[in-house]
Amino acid sequence: LSVDVIGYKGLTADNIQEYVKLAHHDPWLARATGTNLINTAVIGTEIVRETELVNSFVYNEFLRPRTNVHHLLGSVLSMHDGRVSIIGTHRPRDAKDFGRQEARRLDRLLPHLRRALEVRSKLEHAGQASRAAHDVLDQLSLGVVMLTATGKLLHLNSAAEGVLRAEDGLVRTPSGLRASNNE
Repeated sequence: LSVDVIGYKGLTADNIQEYVKLAHHDPWLARATGTNLINTAVIGTEIVRETELVNSFVYNEFLRPRTNVHHLLGSVLSMHDGRVSIIGTHRPRDAKDFGRQEARRLDRLLPHLRRALEVRSKLEHAGQASRAAHDVLDQLSLGVVMLTATGKLLHLNSAAEGVLRAEDGLVRTPSGLRASNNE
């Protein structure tokens, strides 16, 4: 299970890492994915009976002793690249359970959350591709300078950085690069 945690409240980073290791024991997750409740808001008690939850491994080994999680309102979102994203909000045992009105509110938000996650994923992939391209350029022994159409500096590879450090014909300015007047 590959998990990319975007944010959390009320749990520690250690809690999140521990959950990642135990997620395959989560009865809420199993029921939501196993009954094809994808892309829809679910209330934990509507998909997993209270007795099943409190007798589950993940509840007794993780949720009850290490967190204050008992009630769930969440969703499993299918993403365009085949991955899934899990969104959940939780309440402690002594709080009231989530209701249908809250589930309807989440249902209205889900398309927007899904789109935001898709955009985030695309930006991450673009950033990775850009970093990979810069890494390749850095391996070249000749200097490579990337500028915008207006001359603003975007990237210098290692060899071009060396030219600038040597003050060998080019100098960096706030607006980009210019020829030096070393005579």
